[in-house]
Amino acid sequence: MTSPIPDPLIFNCSVMLQLANSHFLQSVLYFNLFCSAVAVFCLIHTWLSICRYKLMHFNLKLLMKIHCAALLIHCVPRLFLHLFDLYAYFFASNCYEMQPGSLRCFILRFPYMFGLILSSTTTIFLMIERGFATCYSQNYEHGYKPTGIVIGCCQIFCSLILMASVFHEYDFNAPHYYCSRIRERSVTATLSNRYQLEANMRNIRLLQSFTLCDLFFVFTCFTLSAPVHYYSSEMERATYHGLVEVVNFVPLYSVVMPLYLWVFRKKHRDIVTNTLQASLTTSSDHYFNVLNQQLSVREEGEKKRIRNKLRKK
Repeated sequence: MTSPIPDPLIFNCSVMLQLANSHFLQSVLYFNLFCSAVAVFCLIHTWLSICRYKLMHFNLKLLMKIHCAALLIHCVPRLFLHLFDLYAYFFASNCYEMQPGSLRCFILRFPYMFGLILSSTTTIFLMIERGFATCYSQNYEHGYKPTGIVIGCCQIFCSLILMASVFHEYDFNAPHYYCSRIRERSVTATLSNRYQLEANMRNIRLLQSFTLCDLFFVFTCFTLSAPVHYYSSEMERATYHGLVEVVNFVPLYSVVMPLYLWVFRKKHRDIVTNTLQASLTTSSDHYFNVLNQQLSVREEGEKKRIRNKLRKK
């Protein structure tokens, strides 16, 4: 005789207690809570540093600030989400008080997912912006701010479209044991020209580092999400929700990414400073010697070309 299938619209108290007493889920929530708190301060500092940075074009700074804002939009609700869950697990008197409300899950989960999606699309729109900067490098320095604003708006609009596909089946009447994914089945030549080209070359290594860091995060996150959701039916609920939080390691990424970029910028700034100091300490006779060598090489080339013409005649 088969056991009856539990009604998904009826709250199961034993499942809620199983989640609340899971040490694995609690440890994951503590870790993400700590990373989210640290990430908020790191991202605010990074935002202010980008605003003060003078060697970036307005459009590039705008997209970088959108990325920081997306991570903040993700980390702040996640901070409160884990804080509320841990508080309920330890201080609630019964399983019904532990249950997260549908409205609370929606309010906190919507920016959680929006920040995740928005930050994941940054690399694509950075490539588009740098493509514009290269194609129109002759006068890109002095304008094209509306282009950056349009690109930023397109990034936000595309993220909202993806969000609509995630939340359009949200059921406010169904009981929630944990504010997890809404749809668990989804696996989801002139001086100006020269200046702009040099700015591209100066920023390209920084952007490469950022892109590699972001690509590693996106690839790892979505690669690990697939088996977790595929085998979710074979796991306990507490283990499944804990693994989902482990896979979505945006708070840890939000801490590592600003520190990584800060170290890279400091190293690059030290190289530029050392190069300038070396050029200032170089004797002026050195430049004249180099110029004389170049002129002598050019004169010898002209003489050789003239001798070859005379021989042909």
